[in-house]
Amino acid sequence: MPIPKNHWDGLVYLHGLLPDTNRAGGSDRLVLSGGDFGLAYLTESWAARFVSELVRRYTVCFVGYSVSDPVMRYISDAVAADRESGESLPPMFAFVGYQPGTKAEVEEEWAAKDITPVPYLDEDNHKHLHHTLHAWAVLYRDGLKGKLQIINQAAMSPPHESTQEDDFVGRVLWAISDPGGKPARHFADLTSASSIEWLEPLSHRLWLEPDAGGTEPETLVAV
Repeated sequence: MPIPKNHWDGLVYLHGLLPDTNRAGGSDRLVLSGGDFGLAYLTESWAARFVSELVRRYTVCFVGYSVSDPVMRYISDAVAADRESGESLPPMFAFVGYQPGTKAEVEEEWAAKDITPVPYLDEDNHKHLHHTLHAWAVLYRDGLKGKLQIINQAAMSPPHESTQEDDFVGRVLWAISDPGGKPARHFADLTSASSIEWLEPLSHRLWLEPDAGGTEPETLVAV
């Protein structure tokens, strides 16, 4: 796997991907056993080199890992050492499932690793995670049309009704941050959406927070 030195945007199947067909040799390219981990991170070190450069250069979101996975321990220890030496690194995120009553505990475990958790209720084979990823894929595919649709659906609602589970204010702010300006113009043209209630979230979350609006978004790599 090449070292990510230039533009990198998308999904990385770090430990391999099951083939669509049961062809011979497909499992040879998967990291499954302790021996595979040893080759990837110690003997050959291709995974170690790749992950080290990835988290130094890009905002990374991990999908499908537990806090006790060896790769997460390796990454968190390496990042902690770099930050202690004064190096500034992009933030890291992880989708993490939790059972009823365990959300706070799970969030604390990941935060202790200096990884921001994105928690979801783990039920019915991770259905909430799958629904979220599918919804994001649709928005990404639709491009500008998807951002305009967000404004049409959400900007008409009073912003105080936005919740952590349904953060439509966050979606609107993301849409109007489009560098082309068309979603922002569309928002402004919706007179009923331009109520004074929107001034607070617009000023606080979009313009007053460090590294918020007015800057190019960082590349996000999902692993």
